[in-house]
Amino acid sequence: MHPIERLRYLARAGYADAPELVCETASALRHLGADPANLLVTCRRIVERYSTCGPLWWLCAELLTSLEPRDTLRRCVDAVREDSTPTHLLGHLQTRFPDGGTVVVNGWSWEIAVALVQSVAFEVCVVGDDNGAEHMRRALERNEVVVHLVDPRRAAAAVGESRAVVVSTAFAAPDGLWSPIGSGQLAATAYCAGIDVVATTPVGTRLPKVFADAIVRLVDEDTQGEAWHRDIEMISLGLVSAVVGGEGVQDAAALQAGGLAPEAPAATELTVRSAM
Repeated sequence: MHPIERLRYLARAGYADAPELVCETASALRHLGADPANLLVTCRRIVERYSTCGPLWWLCAELLTSLEPRDTLRRCVDAVREDSTPTHLLGHLQTRFPDGGTVVVNGWSWEIAVALVQSVAFEVCVVGDDNGAEHMRRALERNEVVVHLVDPRRAAAAVGESRAVVVSTAFAAPDGLWSPIGSGQLAATAYCAGIDVVATTPVGTRLPKVFADAIVRLVDEDTQGEAWHRDIEMISLGLVSAVVGGEGVQDAAALQAGGLAPEAPAATELTVRSAM
């Protein structure tokens, strides 16, 4: 199977996690050779096809600005494989709530799942229907975690009974987090109730503003610019208590002044539409 076809297969299969997409993309790019013009066009097409996958933008930006492409691909693959975001997330929850409690999450998220399967002290309310909620339920239950599948219409009640809401970030701009639809509702409800909101930013999700703006433009091309048709939504840092990433836990209030530092270089040539 051609490397790019393999990526398409993963997308059709559903719920291919960002680390898997990064590793498969890196493998595909290694097989495509090092011609700069061909590489640029290929990277543009990748981020257009998987526009909301922040780590793919990070990977392509690192590659396009590198003098040693193969070494860069290897370094990026190692970074996502060794991502310690789940470890930091679990540590933060255990520190904040040593006696456990209920945590609310929005559908499937690989890093949240990896964190929560390591402790049976937390019960998990998984909100959603077609957002991977059933996949999350099965993954947690296989590891003896108590799980409650919650209809989105009853999400506010679940949040009100919880210790924390944990939201996953598809990509982050310096001034806010972009998460799967429904995450903003959970975060806002928790904020108003004085309940912790913890946001995860796995390796590769923190992007320059120019990339975040380009992603939103690509999404809006498919939704006629109507925000209520997007599959992602922005969560202000003001709603969040803590941001957890590969380097540890950061207090969100302290981040509001300077914003989230981007991991990816601002390779603006990546934001130009490819010739189809």
